Amino acid sequence: MEKLLRNNAKHNQLKNIHLEEKRNQILRAAVKIFSQKSYFDATLEEISEASGVKKSTIYYYFKSKLDLMMCLVEDLVDKAFEQVLTLKTEGKRKSEILGELVENHFLLLREKRDYLLIFERAGYDFFRHSEVQAKFKSIFDRHRVILREAGAKVGKVETRGGMEVEGELLVRIMHAGIWGYYMDEMKKGADLSAQVKNVFREIFTSFIKE
Repeated sequence: MEKLLRNNAKHNQLKNIHLEEKRNQILRAAVKIFSQKSYFDATLEEISEASGVKKSTIYYYFKSKLDLMMCLVEDLVDKAFEQVLTLKTEGKRKSEILGELVENHFLLLREKRDYLLIFERAGYDFFRHSEVQAKFKSIFDRHRVILREAGAKVGKVETRGGMEVEGELLVRIMHAGIWGYYMDEMKKGADLSAQVKNVFREIFTSFIKE
């Protein structure tokens, strides 16, 4: 009996691994097709062909093309959350913590560049769609939690000019600045250089009084 239970547990584990691999296979194909043709022009037939997974099987994992898109957004948010949660702050100065946050932003943007290209191509109309807004609410709520958690790790900062700034506000400004700049560069077909990263790092660390 015990051996049978162990075999069943192993079988279920292998099955879950297979399901996860298949799901990731579909998502990778979706990133490829969405980034090439935009969300609106892409079809599930094309994603099926690119992934090697039957269209009917795709529906087992995702309810619709919109559901696929939402999973990509959630993946991006999950990665950002992971960066914040794993950020070590003990014994570090505030400027060091902010510097690492800048570094993490750039690493995430480079790793998920195709995702941002997809969102940029989807455009304003996509994100104004009522069904999209409803699905995005929970994602935006999680995003706010990420910024709040990152701000808490920074804490209140005193500037060289004597101003006190809450960490969350500082992180929100940093986040908006880096992402906004990157989106502008993507529209021109450019990428973020090490020099640009160092400029952002200098901007958000040099004014701190320590």
